[in-house]
Parts: sequence; C-alpha cells; structure tokens
Amino acid sequence: MRLLDLLFKDRPKGLSLPEYKSLSNHDGQIKSLPLYEKYHVSLLQRDGEMAIPTVNIGAHVKAGDIIARPTSHLALHRHAPTSGEVSAIVDITETHPSGMTVKALEITADGLDTPTTAFAPISDYMSAERNALIERIFQAGIAGMGGAGFPTEKKINLSEPVETLIINGAECEPYITCDDLLMRHYSEEILRGALIFARIIGAHNILVGIEDNKPEAIAAMQAAAEQLQNASAQPLGVPADVHLAVHILPTQYPMGSRHQIAHYLLGKRPNIKARSYQSGFICHNVATAKAAYDAIALGKPLLERLVTFSGDGVGKAGVYATKCGTDLADIAGDIALAERLDEIIIGGTMMGFAVSPDNDKPLVIKRETTSVLAFSDRLHHTIAHDSDEQNCIRCGQCADACPMDLLPQQLHFYGRGEDFAKLEQHRLFDCIECGLCNYVCPSNIPLVQVFQHSKGDIVADKNAKREAEHARIRFEARNQRLEEEKAEKARKAEARRAKLRAGKQPAASAETASKTATKPAGKSRQQLIEEALARKKAKQAEKAQQRQAQVANEPTETPAEQPAQETPNKPAAKSKQQLIEEALARKKAKQAEKAKQRQAQAADEPAEQPVQEPVAKSKQQLIEEALARKKARQAEKAKQRQAQVAEKPAQEPPNKSAGKSKQQLIEEALARKKARQAEKAKQRQAQTADEPAEQPAQEPPNKSAGKTKQQLIEEALARKKARQAEKAKQRQEQTADEPADN
Repeated sequence: MRLLDLLFKDRPKGLSLPEYKSLSNHDGQIKSLPLYEKYHVSLLQRDGEMAIPTVNIGAHVKAGDIIARPTSHLALHRHAPTSGEVSAIVDITETHPSGMTVKALEITADGLDTPTTAFAPISDYMSAERNALIERIFQAGIAGMGGAGFPTEKKINLSEPVETLIINGAECEPYITCDDLLMRHYSEEILRGALIFARIIGAHNILVGIEDNKPEAIAAMQAAAEQLQNASAQPLGVPADVHLAVHILPTQYPMGSRHQIAHYLLGKRPNIKARSYQSGFICHNVATAKAAYDAIALGKPLLERLVTFSGDGVGKAGVYATKCGTDLADIAGDIALAERLDEIIIGGTMMGFAVSPDNDKPLVIKRETTSVLAFSDRLHHTIAHDSDEQNCIRCGQCADACPMDLLPQQLHFYGRGEDFAKLEQHRLFDCIECGLCNYVCPSNIPLVQVFQHSKGDIVADKNAKREAEHARIRFEARNQRLEEEKAEKARKAEARRAKLRAGKQPAASAETASKTATKPAGKSRQQLIEEALARKKAKQAEKAQQRQAQVANEPTETPAEQPAQETPNKPAAKSKQQLIEEALARKKAKQAEKAKQRQAQAADEPAEQPVQEPVAKSKQQLIEEALARKKARQAEKAKQRQAQVAEKPAQEPPNKSAGKSKQQLIEEALARKKARQAEKAKQRQAQTADEPAEQPAQEPPNKSAGKTKQQLIEEALARKKARQAEKAKQRQEQTADEPADN
C-alpha cells in the first residue's frame, strides 16, 4: 500500500503497545508436542449447559470421532483428539475466568493417533452445495479461533448474501504470534478457506488485513493471493466475480477488533448496535479459515491448533501445534515451564484472564485458546501495576484511549452504584473489553472487570424480569383457560337440561301411555305434579257438593214437631257437678250422631270415577292426601250443622225476664241453652233413625243407673277409644277405595 494511503486513511483510535512477540517467533518455526497419555474433552457449552456424551465408558474411538453432541444452538460437537479408549468422566478446571470445576471425558491414548474416516473430503468445494459445506463445518466443530469461540456455522449460515468478507490477520495483542506463523506456513490453505467462506455467504470482496509488524506473513499471503488469482480459470482458483486483496494495517491495539479492522478497511464506522452482516461484512480469523479448509477439503475436524507459549516463566517459548484437550501439566516439561510461577494468563495480557498456577485438576487447551503466558514476576508483563487500586482522579485518560469513544470513568461510577439505566444510557454494551482503559489508568482501577460484572448483572436482571413477565402471562392464561372451561361445562350442562326438558324422557308402558294420552307432550315434572294436585282439589270439591245436596234433600222437622220449651217439672236448679256430667253426656251423644251420619253418607254415596293421574306416589303422599280429605269432610259436616241450627226459630217466651233478678236471668239463659243443645241432639238422633243406613245398636236407657262416677268416666273413655278406632278403620277403608294419583 502506498505511503499516502497510510498517512491519510481514516484510522480508528488505538495505542501502540510493547509487543514482546520476538520471544516466540524469533525462529519462525512451528513446534510440535508429543502424544500424551491422557486427554480431557470438556463437556461445558457456551450457555453453561453440558454436552451429552455419545460414547460409553470403555469404548474405543479414533481421532476425530464425535464423542459428545450439543444441546443448544450455540454449542458444538466434541471430538476425540486422538485414538484410544474412553476411560472415565472426570472433573477438570475449566479454562475460564471463574476457574470452575466441570465434567470432561477422559481419553486414554493408544499412541497410534489413528484418524477417523467419518468425514470424507469434499474435493470440488467450489461447486459443492452450499448447505453441504455449512453442515460439514458444523459437524467438524469449527469455532472462532481468534479467542471468542463463537460457532462458525452460525456466522455463515445467513439468509441474505454479504458483500465483503474480512480475514483478520492483525494479531494485535502483545506476546501472541500463532497467527503470524500460521500465515507464514499455511497462506494458501487460509486463502482457500476464505474462498469457501465467500462461496457460502455470497461475498464478492475478500479483504485480508495484516499488521505491518509481520512482514514475512504479509509476503506469504500476497504470494498465495497472486497464485490463486492467476489460477482463476481453474476450478479451485479465485472466481472471476470475486476480488481478493491483502491489506497492510498499522500496528496499533486493538486493530484486531472486528469494529476497528472493518473501520480501517471499509473506511467507515460499522453500526455497533447491529450484527456485522447487517453492516455489509463478515469477519473471520485466519486460523478459522484454515480450519474450515481442513474440514472440507481434507476431511479433518478441528482437533488441534497453534498455541503461543511465552513469558519469562517459559524456558522454550514458541508456537506449538497442540491438540485440544491437552493438560497444561503435561506440556510443562516440553516447554520448560518454571516451577515457581507468579501468574499464568490464558489468551493474552490485554483481553485474557489469569488462572492459578497451582491446580490439582487438569487445565486443558481448548479450541479458542490462542496463548498461554507464564510469568515468574507479574510486574514484567504489559498491564501489571505496581500499586493497589486508588480513587479515580478524573484525569480522562481512559476516555482518550477508548477506541469506542466511551466514558469509562462514568461507566465505572454507575457500575459501582449498580445504576443499570445509566449504564445502558452511556453505552456499556458497546465496550469491547479491550483493556486500554485499564492500561492507561494512573489509579490502577480494574475498569474492565467492573464493566464485565455490570454487564452480567444487567443481563441477569433482564432475564429475571423476562421470566417474571412470562410467569405473569402464563398465570393469566391459566386463569382464562379455567374460566373458559368452567363456562363450557356450564354451557354443556344447560344444553343437557334443555334437551331433557324438550322431551328426552323414558318410554312409558302402554297402559301409562293410554292414561296420559290426553296430557300435552313435553311437560316438566313440576307441571305434572301441579295438574295432579288440581285434579285432587276438584275431586274434593265435588264430594263436598254431593254431601251438601244430600243434606238439602233430607226432610226437616217443622216447628210444630219440635218439643216445647223446658218442661215445668224439670228441676229448677242443678249442682255444678250435675251440669258437667250432663255436658259430657251431650258431647258423647253428638259424637255418636256424627259417626252415624258418616256411615250413612258412605253407604249412600256412589263410587267416584277415578281421574287419570300419575301413578307413582309415595306412601307418605297417600297418607297426606287421605288426611286432607278427612279434614274437608269434617269442614263440610260443620257447615251442615250450622245450616240446620239457622233454620230453627228461637223458642224463648216473651217478657220472660220481667220481675227477675240478674242472677235468675243468667241461670234461666243457661238452662235454655242446655235445653236447646239437648233438643238438637234428639233431632240428630231422629234424622239418623229415618235414614236407610244401617242403625247401630242403641244403648239401653238407664245404662248408668247404679254405677259410681268413676265407673261412668272409665266407660266413657273406653267408648271414646272405640269410636276413634272405628274412625281410623273407616279412613283406611276410604283410602284403600280411592284410586292412587298418577
């Protein structure tokens, strides 16, 4: 690139840091490590869940066989790093800032390193089906090898084509040189992997960016690009509609960030709020492109990668081809790792994380592990500080250095106060965690760690609110469903009742059908009961009318036939006891007369025709109806007696009270009343004698003669009981004769 382009090209913000790269790339060679006895494949996925093993303990596997499958869309398959036996599931220390313990499959190597045959090479990859290429990349477990570890299949499986593909060879972190040596030795494979990516995403521009502190890598990549362009006519050359170019980048940190390299190569800032493809480009690391080529063209899944081992604690610093799942304790002897270490950093001094040098569990190399830096004195590396954290002095150096134009001092203030709204307002999630603010801070404040913690808190808070909202929606939906089910049950029940009311009744017998033929169809049970009661009342009224007609037809006595007034020889005054006895006698006579009248009426009345009524009545109902009929008959008899008394003229002599005292008048009135009552009793006896009914046996006239008062009372009570028994018997006979109501 011309000098004027370097001077006047729009450059993103950044700093030039001490490089320390010559510690590991001074000889320009990729070193190899021997096969070790044990390898450990972590089952932890990006989402925190565990992959599911697909092999059993004791199973023999080949290098590249799938031994665990993912359970989420952001996870990848796990492969056996070498051939051997699946010996156990053990605990290891995860290569993660938390240093947590996770489960891993342990492979005991057989020393042969036999490759799998599960992945056949796709030799004509430039004309192969797009979906077949995507599926091979997914099955091979290809992930972002620049440090993020994001599944490559998710980045390239897009619904719309993307114009530009950026191949990131900046490698801007101090100490790390694995990409540098990879470009020196595998430049053609990297560019062919880039062509595969361009074929999948539909890109027409392939831009390779390399910092100017890697002249050997730049030369190798430019030579490979020219060779492929010259072979554009060949099936595996650069297509005619694809532009391939290698660009030299200025050496500054963090040029390796996708935002910074895209800003420099495209000449404009990408939308930080959007995905890369929404800004018109996709960015892949050079190691990722090489791994994609190996998986498709050679049929090799991602089993090993280049790792930089450097720092003053590494006696044999360099770039080593290391199998994924190799324990750092096994590598220590081959790289001459110092016994006393102050700190081990995984992934780089600016964006990596420290782990304890004293681990009693395996600490393994993963797909995204770019470097392992060991320091016997932590003050020797780039971001170390020689004092403890102090208060912010508001100097503004962090804001000046921030490549994303943020205000780290404000983010730190709001992060300490857990003011989530202010953090988002000040674009916390635009922070790429490059660590420049930590590097320039004179107060030694761990700003990046505060930002990482705040991001986690905000995500957890949003998840909690989302789950609470989801729970509320489910609760309301459940209540609504229960209400609808309740309403539906009520509707069905009402429909069944309406159907029954409309005429769904059991078939009746032929006799019942004939009896109820005159009834209107479709009546409810309540209506039928009311009609039966009405018929019963009509029958009772008819009986009462018949009894009244009989009484009216009987001959009545004339006044001449009535006895005269009180006999003159009747004793003038009787004692109170005598009056009581006479009253009891008259009462008994009246009751006997009533019994005779009822018998006569029962003998003369014609049998009533039964009215068609429902037939199914209980015993209690029949008894109640019989008692009601009895009361009606008694009321009718009382009316008859009142009518007879009204027809008889009073027989009192005129001027009877002349010259008599009040006491005498009262006594005479009582005597007349008794006489009238006796006369009425005689009349009823005479009427009974004239009727054709069967005459009961007459008591002898002087029945009480010679008996004591106590004997007379006992006989009277016995006769009363006999009459009551006779009445009960008559009621039973009447009940038996009457037809049962339907």
